[in-house]
Amino acid sequence: MPAPRRPSMVSYSASRRNSSVKEFAIGYNGSDGIHTTPALELMDVIPGYENLSFEPESVPPPMESIKKEGKETSRKAVCTPCPEITEQQLRAALVLHVGKHCCYSQDAAKTLKMTSIQPSSAFHYQLETYTEQRENSWAFIPFSGNTDIDTSDKGPAPLPWDIPVKSSGMFENEMKTIWVPHTSSVKYCFRCNSAGSSQCLECYGKGWVRCLYCNGDGFSSEYDFKDRCFHCRSSTHGFGRLDCLQCKATGKLECPACDGAGFLLYYIRLIITWKTNKSEFIKKSVTLPEELVKSVSGEEVFSEVGIEVLPIVEFPDATIITASTQLLQEHCAKYSNQKILMQRQHVRIVPITSIKYEWRRKTGQFFVCGKENKVYAPDYPQTCCWGCHIL
Repeated sequence: MPAPRRPSMVSYSASRRNSSVKEFAIGYNGSDGIHTTPALELMDVIPGYENLSFEPESVPPPMESIKKEGKETSRKAVCTPCPEITEQQLRAALVLHVGKHCCYSQDAAKTLKMTSIQPSSAFHYQLETYTEQRENSWAFIPFSGNTDIDTSDKGPAPLPWDIPVKSSGMFENEMKTIWVPHTSSVKYCFRCNSAGSSQCLECYGKGWVRCLYCNGDGFSSEYDFKDRCFHCRSSTHGFGRLDCLQCKATGKLECPACDGAGFLLYYIRLIITWKTNKSEFIKKSVTLPEELVKSVSGEEVFSEVGIEVLPIVEFPDATIITASTQLLQEHCAKYSNQKILMQRQHVRIVPITSIKYEWRRKTGQFFVCGKENKVYAPDYPQTCCWGCHIL
């Protein structure tokens, strides 16, 4: 049979939303074996929040009656330009790349013979879904008596998605925590039973511990004659005893949950999280790290923004069409318990030039990527100090 519910204190007139005192959602993480959260049977029954606990739980958004329609921006003409770059520009880019490494020698970069220059392009598709997630849970803070509370007698508590809260801007990650109106109540502290303190576990309420320097004898054993122990001779509890530092010789510790007040203010908190969820797909014909393609600049050839964008249906490369359809379906399923506020997708074309070369009867390959001509040369021949080689 559950413990009897303790009556709430008399409510006050208003509610203070932004309290500066510490807040507990899951309770104080103590190590004394005492429960860190009160029994749920002690909580008030709030309509719409009957199954609430002290763990934040996600609340799915209600079914919207307004049909979402994709809002397209002006689409740019899709083209696949090949990068136009001369051999001199390629060599200059390689020399600049080698110069950024203190142990690389520039001799190979200046003298190698380029045997093949092959321009190509990589497609970088990116989908962004801006979502809003709402979670709620019971929480409590110490109550000292000078905080006005907003109980359920003031009116019905609004449901999580009925509380109007907006983010600072679209595609900006943000989190806000607010108090749900008309859900506050004051109850006895569940840890100290309204005492405001608990017994010190270091000294078991005595206020002192045995002096380890004299083993509780009160006399020092460092000399042939007996002398008062230097460490415990000034103790307020007598010789052979040291004042407990944990409780400052009082035998009691202030309750960490209520800060010694003896009462807690309970309320329902609403946690709102706005997040930009990104997914990417890269189509390339050369062996380059995908992170390199993402980091360099290119030309945006497709852009679309809307509450719910549609899959791309016209594009020269069929893999981009497939990726757009697949990622949109994944986002729709993955964020079904959140509210989708906005989506955007775009495609970039990143120029890539593949160069094969010969140097001292050895062959190799390097790549020049992006409009900034960033070099990727994993097999550059002179990477040791002074351009030497370890055989």
